[in-house]
Amino acid sequence: MKGEWGYFNKYVDKITCEKIIRELEPLCTQEGKIGPVGDNINTSVRNTKICFIEYTDSRFTYIFDIFWRTALITNDQFFQFNISRLNFLQFSKYEGDLNSQYKKHKDVFWINGDPVYHRKLSGMLQLSDPNSYEGGEFQIVDYSIESRPPPSDIREQGSILYIPSFVDHQVTPVTKGTRYSIVAWFEGKKWT
Repeated sequence: MKGEWGYFNKYVDKITCEKIIRELEPLCTQEGKIGPVGDNINTSVRNTKICFIEYTDSRFTYIFDIFWRTALITNDQFFQFNISRLNFLQFSKYEGDLNSQYKKHKDVFWINGDPVYHRKLSGMLQLSDPNSYEGGEFQIVDYSIESRPPPSDIREQGSILYIPSFVDHQVTPVTKGTRYSIVAWFEGKKWT
């Protein structure tokens, strides 16, 4: 691995970000869960509203295209992971009235019940205007300040950040307004 993260600053334009929010916000009714399976809801760790977007839903092909295009570039330049599928995306809503957050976690589930695949590369598209909410900082945890992406860049509307799925990260509590994002998990043959 050549890098710990890669990002595209303001890659998606404001109009597209707002279109995605309009289309997906009404679908965002599930409580965010923790872990690979089941109904593990723990609001002291994660209290967000979410919805999943399947790759077979033709209404959202353009969002999958954005992620594949940028992931392939980032993976080639920084990680060289064996990634081969992206089955779904997760739209997330963090509400200031609820102090929504997602505490320190990894996206890979080492024991996941899948005999073939692990999550390898995680991507996050920032959909909200950074002036529309307070708090809600995406942070890579346990790395020095110098080895983290600039917080102001990844907070910009339309920016996309990629990290290895085994890297600890978190979203700090949103204290005012609403933060919207989409996350993608690129999978590949299990780590050996």
